[in-house]
Amino acid sequence: MKPETRYKLDTKALTFEKFDDELIVINLARGTYSSLTGGAPAIFDLLAEARSATDIARLFGFDPDKSLERVSEIAAFLHLLVDNGFVGCVADGPSSPPPPNPLAWSEPAIEVFHDLSDLMKLDPIHEVDAEAGWPTKPQ
Repeated sequence: MKPETRYKLDTKALTFEKFDDELIVINLARGTYSSLTGGAPAIFDLLAEARSATDIARLFGFDPDKSLERVSEIAAFLHLLVDNGFVGCVADGPSSPPPPNPLAWSEPAIEVFHDLSDLMKLDPIHEVDAEAGWPTKPQ
């Protein structure tokens, strides 16, 4: 994964909402829900447009040439977002210029839960017990 590779949110199967300092993301296709904290909600928001790890580092006020560890940390987080189906690679491209007012940095964190995946993947019209209703699977 190169720092210049650009990523963008793939919202087709996602629903999400922010609560205070936490962003809850539900991937309806995979049946997972995730808690994003620290700098993760800000990075998630930035990915509404195609951005690279280098772009994101600059938006937080880091010089990518002097902050290789930070760029690597952001790239690793982007890899987690790809693995969880939140973003997709769009293309390599030139980096954007640094912003006049950088965002405040906080280490991004993601916690993924799979315990409700069977229920979230159920089709509430076709895959339920006719007597008991949703969320009971037919026997």
